[in-house]
Amino acid sequence: MASVCDHSDSRFLGPERLVRALFLGVCALALWWATAGTAFAQYPTKPIRIVVPYSAGSSTDILARKIGEPLSRAMGQPVLIENKAGANSTLGTEFVAKAPNDGYTLLLGTNAGFAASPAGLWLNLRYDALNDFAPVIQVASIYHMLVINAGMPADNLKDFIALLKASPGKYNFATGNTASFAYGEMFKKVAGVDIVQVPYKSSPEAIADLIGGRVQMMFTDPATGVPRIRAGQLKVLAAAEKRNAMLPDLPTMQESGVPGFGDASGWFAFFAPAGTPRPVVDRLNREIGIIMQDPEVRQWMLGSGYTIAGPNTPEQLAAYIRAQIESWKQIIRDFKIPPVGFLQPVPYG
Repeated sequence: MASVCDHSDSRFLGPERLVRALFLGVCALALWWATAGTAFAQYPTKPIRIVVPYSAGSSTDILARKIGEPLSRAMGQPVLIENKAGANSTLGTEFVAKAPNDGYTLLLGTNAGFAASPAGLWLNLRYDALNDFAPVIQVASIYHMLVINAGMPADNLKDFIALLKASPGKYNFATGNTASFAYGEMFKKVAGVDIVQVPYKSSPEAIADLIGGRVQMMFTDPATGVPRIRAGQLKVLAAAEKRNAMLPDLPTMQESGVPGFGDASGWFAFFAPAGTPRPVVDRLNREIGIIMQDPEVRQWMLGSGYTIAGPNTPEQLAAYIRAQIESWKQIIRDFKIPPVGFLQPVPYG
């Protein structure tokens, strides 16, 4: 009697050969799942790195480091922060899109890389925000404010606008991320002023030149701006979108007589490369979600200007990104914001 594994047996023809192939395929799939399941159960077995697509000291970097420490304890492995700044956050974002999908390379992405740039703000985008990543969890959002060099002869928004209108094209606004660029363009249009953009790789470099007087204004977030405001290095004139708990008495642009701003507020979320096993994504979602509910972490975030996102699933994050892309398309159309894909950071100093 011939063995079922005997390829020369003439009985294995037609439907019988198909059945046999299916049987072997099912066996192979079962073996793969058994092996993979063991690997997933052991994850992680080596350090995890979180790529931050901005410079050290940016609000994204600060948040990544705050979450990275308790995540390391929860996962039982070191969590390393790696800064890959540049190109409106798309350099670091693209790097993670092409990384191995084994759960050991994560991205703390933002509205810049996953909403504004895909909506058309960045011309030479080399990744697909919707298909090249496995969404993990959204963790926070952040709002912005208009700050100026401490030596500028203006102490309120009305006087500052009058100063800009008196000298068209004389003053510069720094941009270190998508929000600072978008709000600068909005400000030019709704306030009717002629100011010149100076792009930087990230907010810390832009703020350094703002403090040094090489540029005169920028929109920044509380995490990076408030410490400099309290140190007397910068003046703050207005909040872009809404009042912030760190500076509750600071009026918004609309309350200061400049209505019509769109909402380009920033947000932060974790992503893994597409194809990362779902058990790994679920483990990361669960552990990071627990960290975001920790009272000490929540107190720190609120005191640093972040708004904490509620618990959310990978599917909810994916839906949020799709909605954000459409929202940014509308902002770009409404304010006629030009694309920045070919702008290069301007070196000063």
